[in-house]
Amino acid sequence: MTLGAIVMPIEKKFGLLVVLVVALFFGLQYLSWVSIVAFHWGFAVATGVLLLIALIFIMLFGCFEVYCLEQERVEHEIIEEIRADNPINDD
Repeated sequence: MTLGAIVMPIEKKFGLLVVLVVALFFGLQYLSWVSIVAFHWGFAVATGVLLLIALIFIMLFGCFEVYCLEQERVEHEIIEEIRADNPINDD
């Protein structure tokens, strides 16, 4: 998986998904700070779990984008093969 697949989404709705996941992570992080101020070990566990969830979402998103890019490449190859087999005559 390439970094470009995560940073540069194919469509705007995928970019919005990344923004929402990051916003969710920081929102949950803030709630964990507020609710677990007295328990340092609880804060560490909550932070680790939230970070893991956010990373899983981002990695799955990146894998999905790589899959979409590969599908798009295969579709273009098929279209080019069809065009090569059936040339258009302008007679």
